[in-house]
Amino acid sequence: MVKKSSMLMLPNPKRSFHQSIFSFITYLFEQKFTSVETVCRRESFKMWEALVRNLPSKNSEDMPDDPKRYIMEYVPRTRGDRTVFRRL
Repeated sequence: MVKKSSMLMLPNPKRSFHQSIFSFITYLFEQKFTSVETVCRRESFKMWEALVRNLPSKNSEDMPDDPKRYIMEYVPRTRGDRTVFRRL
């Protein structure tokens, strides 16, 4: 999936649930990181990190290509929160 991530950058309405890689990255971050199953949570984090690192620096969603910047800057900006940990 990581090798073909560039193909998934463009939205495609024919895809069933996640129409672009950006919605899939958001889904992994919001849903799978809080999973009670340890294996699922760890593998989701590995996939999320690899996908974020493979994003181009300039993309249509203005999503950062660095996991730390994603957590500290992108998520609070898109949600309007001061910090991502406020909800937890």
